[in-house]
Amino acid sequence: MAKKVKRITRKKLRIERVATLLFMVSLMFFFVSSIFLRSYNVNLSVQRQNVEKQIAATQLQNESLRVEVAQLSTYDRIAAIAAADGLMLHQNNIVTVKTSE
Repeated sequence: MAKKVKRITRKKLRIERVATLLFMVSLMFFFVSSIFLRSYNVNLSVQRQNVEKQIAATQLQNESLRVEVAQLSTYDRIAAIAAADGLMLHQNNIVTVKTSE
């Protein structure tokens, strides 16, 4: 009796399996990257809104300070403070300074 010889057959790597595997990996990469990009976009949007809020608050504060400076620098107020300290206004000593904005 002759011994049966078992032949070990190796499965050949078929192009369809490689293509399917490559497709599945690329599909998974697509979903992961799209989720990452969406969360990153939302995070950037929130940061942008926070910066816009800070800009609006700073502009409001600048405007209120501008109004306060205008009130404090009126001629009547300066003349009243000078008169209270005993200073007199001499027309020859007046110097006009123009501000540029």
